[in-house]
Amino acid sequence: MLLANPADIISQLGFDPMPDITLATTMAMDAAEAYLSSELNTDFLAGTFTDTFYVAQPRYQDGPACSTEFRLSHGLVGSITSAMATSGPAQFWWTTAPNDVTADILLDGDKGIAKDVTNRYYRQTITITYASGFAADPNNPNSYLLTAVPDWLQNAAKLKTLVGLVDSPTLSEAQIKLDSKLLNMQLGQLLSRKLRYAPLAILPL
Repeated sequence: MLLANPADIISQLGFDPMPDITLATTMAMDAAEAYLSSELNTDFLAGTFTDTFYVAQPRYQDGPACSTEFRLSHGLVGSITSAMATSGPAQFWWTTAPNDVTADILLDGDKGIAKDVTNRYYRQTITITYASGFAADPNNPNSYLLTAVPDWLQNAAKLKTLVGLVDSPTLSEAQIKLDSKLLNMQLGQLLSRKLRYAPLAILPL
């Protein structure tokens, strides 16, 4: 599935949309999707998902302040539909979170990290339902709906596509040379800000 428009790459390289360069670019962009899915540790197809977490107690506590992070099983989250907590055991010294905590969840949608800095969880199960990913383009079943794909991800797909074209015979015949080292450096810098790294986050059951 395409995360960007191959025509943008073809135009950038100075080619007309001829069959050989179009095929090479499309294949490289298909490979880019698989690479980015692996690097970002998520798939891209739209869906509604439910993750369940168990919180013994907040991972971060400092006096009255606390924070609990949840690493959702998918990134690129558009919205959280609901976040429900079970009733915690009664403790005279500990106030557990209410059942419906949806309004208290802070979301980093790109990374798929949900955070609650309002409630103090104690031996509770939290179920989070959310929507993530991108719908297929109704006019092109081999592409995601590109208006829904964020610019940074489209740019990452284009950079990885260019990397995949470095040794393409079509570019060699046209005497076009791409600097794979520079392209990979740009891609790494772009993805480093979007990796789903959250060492204090709780993982789904």
